[in-house]
Amino acid sequence: MVKKELKTPDGIEVLFGMTARITIQLEMKKRDLGYRELTEMLNEQFGTNENERNIRNKIARGTFSAAFFLMCMKALGAKSLDYALSDLRLADQFDEFQAPESGR
Repeated sequence: MVKKELKTPDGIEVLFGMTARITIQLEMKKRDLGYRELTEMLNEQFGTNENERNIRNKIARGTFSAAFFLMCMKALGAKSLDYALSDLRLADQFDEFQAPESGR
C-alpha cells in the first residue's frame, strides 16, 4: 500500500511524513519511552495540553507540523538526527515500526 501511495503527486509528502513519524518513534525507542511519557514531556516542557491518544494518533498519521516534530525531538532530548535526508529508505524499512508501550 505504501509504495502505491508514493507514486502519487503527494507521495513525497507521504514519504517525508513517514520518515518524521519513524524518527520520533526511534527516539522514543532509544529511551524506552512510550506515548504517555512523551505526552507528559510535551505538556510539561511546552504546555501543549494534549492527551496520549491525540499524540499517538498525530504521530501515527505522520501529518504533523515541523514545529511539533521539533518539540518532540527537544522533549526527548535528541541532539541530532543520525541519518541523511537523502536516505529515505528508512520509511520502507520501518513501515510497521511501533514505539514501546508505556510502563515498561
